[in-house]
Amino acid sequence: MTRGCFPRRPPFSLQPTLDLEFKDCCGAGLRLDWSQADMSFITDYLRLDDLNFLITVVLIMFSPTYWNLVARSEYRSHWVTRLFRSARVGCSVLAVSIMLLGLHRDWWFQQTLNSQPKVSALQIPVLGYAVIATGVALLEGSVAGLVLAAFVGLCYKVALLFEGPFTEEIYRKRDDDKRKV
Repeated sequence: MTRGCFPRRPPFSLQPTLDLEFKDCCGAGLRLDWSQADMSFITDYLRLDDLNFLITVVLIMFSPTYWNLVARSEYRSHWVTRLFRSARVGCSVLAVSIMLLGLHRDWWFQQTLNSQPKVSALQIPVLGYAVIATGVALLEGSVAGLVLAAFVGLCYKVALLFEGPFTEEIYRKRDDDKRKV
């Protein structure tokens, strides 16, 4: 085994285990009767009938389907190259169309976020920064990145301990000054 490589078998199992105790729900064993389940915890925060949500779902599915179908079709038949009379121009047009689709999808994604109910517990900047750092670490496949992402979260949390009272003091003084005028 070379340095930096994982062993052939990980020291832990990634396979799911069934050591959980399943409770008999609604008298049906593992076959749950969803008509009797209280789903308000989901429906209070997620509106599946929102048109913005539905459009975003379609665009999320369409984008990778589009670029895969067009790229495979171009690879087999070169129709984009013939259409634009240049492989470079055809590839550039395809790249621009993919980027525009991504921007369009992202715009609808933002519209969906604006039209859906908010959960104040999730509106924490520290959590957002830590999740962004975690996402980058996962994209890079880096354990060091995950450790650093946790460190980012910790540092921002500590910084808020200092920032919170200072910010409150600033706004208190501002409100006092407004009352004096």
